[in-house]
Amino acid sequence: MRAPDWLIARPIAHRGLHDRARGVIENMPGAVDAAIAGNFAIEVDIQASADNEAMVFHDDDLDRLTTCHGPLAARTADELKAIRFRDTTERMMSLSDLCARVAGRVPLVIEIKSRFSGDHRLLQRMAEILCRYDGPAAAMSFDPNLVQALRSILPSRPRGIVAERCPDEADWNSLTPAQRRSMRGLRHAFRSQPHFVAFAVDQLPAPAPWIARHLFFCPLLAWTVRSPAQRTHARAHADQIIFEGFVPPDWPIPPLKLPSRSTILTQAADRDPDQPAASLPFSRKSDFRARNGSPRTDNRGRARHFRHRRRWLERLRQSVARDLPERLLFRI
Repeated sequence: MRAPDWLIARPIAHRGLHDRARGVIENMPGAVDAAIAGNFAIEVDIQASADNEAMVFHDDDLDRLTTCHGPLAARTADELKAIRFRDTTERMMSLSDLCARVAGRVPLVIEIKSRFSGDHRLLQRMAEILCRYDGPAAAMSFDPNLVQALRSILPSRPRGIVAERCPDEADWNSLTPAQRRSMRGLRHAFRSQPHFVAFAVDQLPAPAPWIARHLFFCPLLAWTVRSPAQRTHARAHADQIIFEGFVPPDWPIPPLKLPSRSTILTQAADRDPDQPAASLPFSRKSDFRARNGSPRTDNRGRARHFRHRRRWLERLRQSVARDLPERLLFRI
């Protein structure tokens, strides 16, 4: 299964299109409605309540964003739905509430928050909900074991890995050294087999996401883009952005795509023999030959050149997937 085109068709609003200055808090119904109105895809976080309901909320504790205190996991879904967000009248949603609210109008990208404990009950609950949901939705997590479990629990939905170059900061101090090593450089990729990668924008470019994108054709999402400058940087290295703090002014950005073989042949056949070679696709080698007195003007030779080029790239991809050791392929 390949990641679907809708995953990168539009920018993805991080935790909805929120703006605390206007009273729109992340992951709350108003942020979801604002993203739908802007025709953006929506990224949300889910965590398990005490009765294993999938609740749309980012933090482990309720203190920062709500009028209550303490860990989210200590309360039932009914108790959590009764809690108000700070400075608003809105309340927390479950994943079922979110799906009913979005109703397939824009794509959902659901990040599964993990305690890296091997507990898959939240995953099972999410799968039950998404099996009844007809809209476009993808799941992702920092935890490679959860992504691997998605292969069997929810094979019909795209799955992705959220990653950064060195997961050694305070946020990951509860992980064992072995867990941190498995996360570094996407070393788990051959067992987790993600359909897409979401990587920290400030750490791009990096070898592991480059390999995933260019050799294994996994779409690359850049998170979290908070300024036009970061957006420009992300465009050079990723397929789409997960953004917050500003609204992309001119989306969708058309992806940078190589011309197809038929386009190349059509342009070559229609070209005026006196036209400079530099105006054709992949003209660098043609320019070199022209400077050395041997311009390539045979259209059949040009087609053969590009056919061999594509075959070589495919053989390289297969060889890397088969032979290169995991520790070397995803080494940073």
